[in-house]
Amino acid sequence: MDEKPKLRPIEAFPVEYEGERSICLRDPQRITDQTIFINDFAFYIISQFDGVKSVLDIQADFARRTNEILPRAQIDELVQKLDEYYFLDNARFRSKMEQVRRDYECLDARPSSHAGISYPADPAELKSLLDSFYKTAGVAGQQGLEPGENTPVNDIKGILAPHIDIRHGGPCFAKAYSALRGRRPDLFVVIGIAHAMSENYFTVVDRDFETPLGTVPVDRSGVEILRSKLGDSIFAEEFEHRNEHSIEFQTVFLKHLYGDETPPPILPILCSSFHPMVESGEEPDTVPEVRDFLEALRAAVGARDVCWVGGVDLAHVGRRFGDADAPGVATCEMIEKRDRAMLQTVERIDATAFFNSIAQDGDARRVCGFPAIYIFLKSIAAQRGEVLEYEQMNDTHSGSVVSFAGMGFY
Repeated sequence: MDEKPKLRPIEAFPVEYEGERSICLRDPQRITDQTIFINDFAFYIISQFDGVKSVLDIQADFARRTNEILPRAQIDELVQKLDEYYFLDNARFRSKMEQVRRDYECLDARPSSHAGISYPADPAELKSLLDSFYKTAGVAGQQGLEPGENTPVNDIKGILAPHIDIRHGGPCFAKAYSALRGRRPDLFVVIGIAHAMSENYFTVVDRDFETPLGTVPVDRSGVEILRSKLGDSIFAEEFEHRNEHSIEFQTVFLKHLYGDETPPPILPILCSSFHPMVESGEEPDTVPEVRDFLEALRAAVGARDVCWVGGVDLAHVGRRFGDADAPGVATCEMIEKRDRAMLQTVERIDATAFFNSIAQDGDARRVCGFPAIYIFLKSIAAQRGEVLEYEQMNDTHSGSVVSFAGMGFY
């Protein structure tokens, strides 16, 4: 038993569980898919698991604060439960992590980590589900489209699609991907968000992406140009791609779009937080790492016919994200008003105005797609954008709202 237990970086958010308020603990790296539900008191105890305080220290601190005794067995039970699910930063977890990393590095392609969780793993079931999203959205999918057939808007340069769970945002995904109907570029640059903690602003992977519908190839020539310009540091955190859904969901829709054909290759890029720029007020493209990446990306794309895809969500508001209260009707209306004002800057392809719309209130709505949208706007050769769909997903279970949109750029 760890005498100085240390909690790993894990997700913790309030939920209603079996009719009572609980705290849900979940591993963002998905070393385990298990979740743990604990009460507020247990959460207070594990918040003391910093690797510095011993179990005796935690007991003594509790006694000083409350004049009550915290039984050792109660702490040990929590330590054992957290250790069982690899939620503690200890030798057992590190051994498991090394094995998972080795297994991943031996793979030629990135597996569909969310198949069977966020969407069906069975190809026929998945195709049927995606087809239904196009029908619900009232738009055409790829089915029956002959190669080379013109799309209604044949000058499309890119789309922004959600990365919310496909079960919640499917019709909005379909609305965005329908805009690509008939389009077959040389390359898709797919920009997503690294939800796990990352030290680098950008991470690239050179593995193909598996989906239940088939494989989406990675553009290795572009990957190698990025490597030559930026060095191996751009791949240092490639392991973070293993469970990241923001690009995976886009590959599912891209493969569905092209049916039995192999889709054009993708250049998959994960962006991490730009909040240091929000705090400083310094626009991202003035930061050397961002500026150098944008230059390298232009070189990797070259003169090819490229179509840009951003896998992005918008506002994250409510108890799950650290707010005291669940958003009511007035808050949801405020979120939509501010989101739509922000999206007007995106429609104008104005990266500076978009950044300012985020920075002016310190990103109070927690727009998680912010870095990917910024890079998208700085890179795409388009004249205008158009909001095709805007939605909010109100999760009463966790008292939270996430907004998202589908957009086309021409």
